Amino acid sequence: MKAIPQASRCLSLRLCEVTYADPLFPRSPYRVRYAIAGQQVKGCWLGLQGRTIDPMPYADAGRGRTFVAGCVSWLG
Repeated sequence: MKAIPQASRCLSLRLCEVTYADPLFPRSPYRVRYAIAGQQVKGCWLGLQGRTIDPMPYADAGRGRTFVAGCVSWLG
């Protein structure tokens, strides 16, 4: 089963973290760090998967999406 994004937060203009949870292991969420690769459209960003920050719920659990995208006002 695929991990489902539960939350996200950006630590800076260059790094974001996404919290994932596997539906079979909902009490074992884990965070994956993403590096912001660039602005695709003004205010919309593309992130590239980096390292997993927390222990995985099981050995071959999915690490989440390779790319994430989102739109946000950084100076709100």
